[in-house]
Amino acid sequence: MVLIAQDLTLYGRDIGTDLNTLLKMMEKLDVKLRLMYLHPGGITKELIKVISYSENILPYLHIPIQHISSRVLKDMKRAGGKDQIMKVVSWVRNVLPTYFIRTDIMVGFPGESDEDFKELLDFIEDVKFERIAVFRYSKEEGALSAKLKDVDEDIIEERFEVASMVAEGVMEKVQEGLVGKEVEVIVHKDGTIRSVYDAPFIDFEIKTDHDLSPGFHRFKISGTDDSLNLVGFPL
Repeated sequence: MVLIAQDLTLYGRDIGTDLNTLLKMMEKLDVKLRLMYLHPGGITKELIKVISYSENILPYLHIPIQHISSRVLKDMKRAGGKDQIMKVVSWVRNVLPTYFIRTDIMVGFPGESDEDFKELLDFIEDVKFERIAVFRYSKEEGALSAKLKDVDEDIIEERFEVASMVAEGVMEKVQEGLVGKEVEVIVHKDGTIRSVYDAPFIDFEIKTDHDLSPGFHRFKISGTDDSLNLVGFPL
């Protein structure tokens, strides 16, 4: 089951409860959970603690940081800013060392300087996010960002290509690190196979010559393909 929202950490604030309570309640169910779209500004130590105690939450957290430059994050109105992002990453790495973090980053936000962009690239390389999606900024009429000075379209495209290349390099090393290891996988009803570290539709698949029934299986990873999908066989 995928728990997904524009910001999952806001769950329950309108009805007098919170995400921690929901996750504790769902622990009583015989169902695996995937948590998507956890705004770093809403992630607390208590939430990470609750996740660490769970036997049902898959080892994958989608935490979209968007950027790491304090100035850009401020212009984006991203609650918590750089300091909170750094704390969240540290909490996850220390308390949930087996978890993969998927993040989203945006390049070309109005006012993004060369220094801001370099800081973002350095950060994703240092943190080594296991899954990274790169997006270009696009103006939305009526949004506050529409009033800010735009980055030239050619520069946005160049930064998008560079960031995508850096992100791919980071993820390639992650995938290579899985070769030779055993992983838990999910065989979907349509026959698509993904590891527990990959969400449907947006992340990598596992390629194999074996036909398997839908559900959870154990796989030995033997390699990767040109698209960074994993290749393996059932145990």
